[in-house]
Amino acid sequence: MRIIKILYFILLLFLTCLSQVFSQESGDFKVLIIESDREKLKELNLLELLEEHVRDPGTLNQWIYQVYEKGYLLANYEIEHPDSISFEIRFELGERFEWASLSQGNLPDQLLSKTGYKPNFFNQKIVNFRRISRFLEKVIEHSENNGYPFASIQLSALEVMSNQVSAEIDFDPGPYIVFDSLVLVNKNKIKPAFLSAYLKIKPGSTYDQRKIDNIPDLFNPIPYLSLENLPSIYFANEQSRVSLELKDQKASAFDGIIGFLPNENEAGKLLVTGQLYLKLENLFRSGKRLELNWQRVNVQSQELDLAYDHPSLFRLPLDFGFAFNLYKQDTTFLTRKLDLNIIYNNNAKGRIGINYRREVSRLLETDTLGITERPIYADYNLNYYGFLYRYNSLDHIVFPTTGWEISINMDIGNKNIIKNTYVDEEFYSDIPDQGLQWMTRFRINKYFNMRSKNIFLTRFSGGYMDGDQLFLNDLFRLGGINTIRGFNEMFFYASHYIIGTFEYRYLFENESQLVVFFDGSYLGYTINNESYRDYPMGVGAGISISTGAGLLNIIYAVGKSNDQAFNVRYSKIHIGYTGRF
Repeated sequence: MRIIKILYFILLLFLTCLSQVFSQESGDFKVLIIESDREKLKELNLLELLEEHVRDPGTLNQWIYQVYEKGYLLANYEIEHPDSISFEIRFELGERFEWASLSQGNLPDQLLSKTGYKPNFFNQKIVNFRRISRFLEKVIEHSENNGYPFASIQLSALEVMSNQVSAEIDFDPGPYIVFDSLVLVNKNKIKPAFLSAYLKIKPGSTYDQRKIDNIPDLFNPIPYLSLENLPSIYFANEQSRVSLELKDQKASAFDGIIGFLPNENEAGKLLVTGQLYLKLENLFRSGKRLELNWQRVNVQSQELDLAYDHPSLFRLPLDFGFAFNLYKQDTTFLTRKLDLNIIYNNNAKGRIGINYRREVSRLLETDTLGITERPIYADYNLNYYGFLYRYNSLDHIVFPTTGWEISINMDIGNKNIIKNTYVDEEFYSDIPDQGLQWMTRFRINKYFNMRSKNIFLTRFSGGYMDGDQLFLNDLFRLGGINTIRGFNEMFFYASHYIIGTFEYRYLFENESQLVVFFDGSYLGYTINNESYRDYPMGVGAGISISTGAGLLNIIYAVGKSNDQAFNVRYSKIHIGYTGRF
């Protein structure tokens, strides 16, 4: 063996001396490669890449793997140290190998077509082990996802003649496996039947490895349960049992907020507003959710929201949602909205659905309005039909630190104008009784985990509404703690708007954080040929303190708009406590 090594070294040294030497020196290394190999590397566009990698010999393996993928399976390099401060790198490519044939062997035709490969795909092609590995992995992956988790595949009858390689595929599917049951290690507040439908792991259904791999991601959007460990899978008698170790979380909440705002009716005095919020998660141990939200916007204006979510309707991959909104604007109008939606839940991060909205608005105390011109408010009935899209890749549904959250709604519908008897008939002369109206809304949140305790949130939200005739009681209502901080709730009307939020959060304890934020926006509308445009902005800071029973929130914000100067006299302080149970 020693003689062989010596002869090999002498031969390599002889070839190197006879050939042109490609070298790149920077005082501490030299690259040696024979001329013929240098030309081949140049044709393969690997020569310049080599020059980059030799500057850091620790990365040479990355380069040599790319050479292997070009069919040079015997390529190698050797690093020598002539002295203590320099080194030499010697390369040899060797022969390039091609497939003489790769026989299908006992691999079924159907399985071959499912992977996207044809029987002669590799014949007379360069031997690229990354490509063949990708093909073999696809076969195994398809098998695992269709009832054969123990499938195996290999190349047999391997022959090498000169630089030609031939082989055939040897495939063993193993036993056909079905799901047997879903087992909960702990006694959790969830029905196994609901969880089985949610995870799509139903007894008797074909084993699918994708469903197992998706389980951790599927628990991220669930606020009332957390997955403590990776799922355990047990196989017996051609059946699989999935075991989950879950932990119940306090997710239901009761929230009360007190707001101190300048009293617009009495100068120099504060107006105390309020909000009550109740959220019940995992109703009947089956993932259902009920939300109730009431707030007093100002002295005579109030809003009520009621929402109900029913996941896995009839144990199908369909989520049903219901929402009701009642908004009273002082003595001007009252609007009621009813939303129904069905979302197809295929256990992916992105989901689509359809929705229906019924909207009814009526003027109040019209006998005292004294309307003598074309009204900017109107009575109307509106039916919207549309679709929605939801995407969620957050790492935690309640306290996210990384990931995306996207919501998009697009609706179109028919609007009927109801003539008010207290409005002069002539003002309706150029207003169509019926017409189309459409609306779109979006909200995009992106969380960046800069370091372990430093979180940065960027949020962009917007909406656009248009139709044959718009009135003020049609429009979006913006301002307040959930949209543009530093203003009263529902302070702005808008038929179109866009809001950008930039927020820094510092997590100083588990679920406790300091917040600094900026809200910038553009909004406006056109009613009766009169346009309104504004660029409101708000800045502020806050703190959230987690206690054993809930979360205390204190937020201070000040805003600037056309109608509000940037002044601490108009600042807003929001104090709330969310009790969790």
